[in-house]
Amino acid sequence: MKAKRLGDTTKILGCTGAFIVFFESPLPGIPNFNIIKIAGILVVLFSLYNLANFYQSKNIFNNARIGALITIIGFISVMIGGGIAPRMPSYEMWTYTMICTNFVGGVFFTVAAFFVRRSLNELAVHSDISLFKTAAIVLFIGAILSTILIGVLIMWIAFLILAIAFFKMSEKPSTPLSNTHSPLTVLVSNVKANFCPNCGTSLQSDVIFCPNCGKQT
Repeated sequence: MKAKRLGDTTKILGCTGAFIVFFESPLPGIPNFNIIKIAGILVVLFSLYNLANFYQSKNIFNNARIGALITIIGFISVMIGGGIAPRMPSYEMWTYTMICTNFVGGVFFTVAAFFVRRSLNELAVHSDISLFKTAAIVLFIGAILSTILIGVLIMWIAFLILAIAFFKMSEKPSTPLSNTHSPLTVLVSNVKANFCPNCGTSLQSDVIFCPNCGKQT
C-alpha cells in the first residue's frame, strides 16, 4: 500500500505557531502579547487537525481542541484581571486582584495542559518523535507552577521544544503507524513460508510441491 505523504505546510504551520508563542515575552501583564499567543495557539491547533487526519487518530485533535479552548479562556481571564488591577483604589486591593488573577489563570492553564499533554503523547506515538512527549510534560509542569514566574518560563520553554518537534517531522518517514509492519511480523511470515501448510515438512523456498505429502505449497 502506498504511503501517504505529510505535507510540508502542516509541519511549517505547527512550527510557526509554536515559535509565535515562544518569541513573545514570557512575562505576564501585557494584554497585546496574550492576543498574539492566542493566534499562535490557533495555528498549532490547525496543524494538529491535519496531523490527526493524517494519522487517523481523532484524539490528537480532540484533546488539543479542548486544551486550546481552555487556554484561550485562561488568557482572557488574565487579560481582564490585569486590566482591572491598576484601577484598584489601594495597593492591598491591587495585590488581592493580581493574586486572584494568577490563581484563576493557573487553574485554567493546568487543566488545558492536561488535555494538550494527552494530544501530544498520542502524536508522539504515531510520529515516533519523543520530543512531543517532552514538550507535553514540560508544559504540564509549567502550567502547575504558572502562578509563579518560574512556571511561566517553563511553559515558554515547552513551546520551543514543541517547535523543534514539528521541525523534526521532516526527518521521519511519512507513513501512518497503522500501515507499518514490525521486523518480527515479517520474520514470522517468512518462516511460515518455508514449511508445508499441509504436513509441516521443511521446504526449500523455491519448492512448489511438498516432497512428503505431494500437496502444492
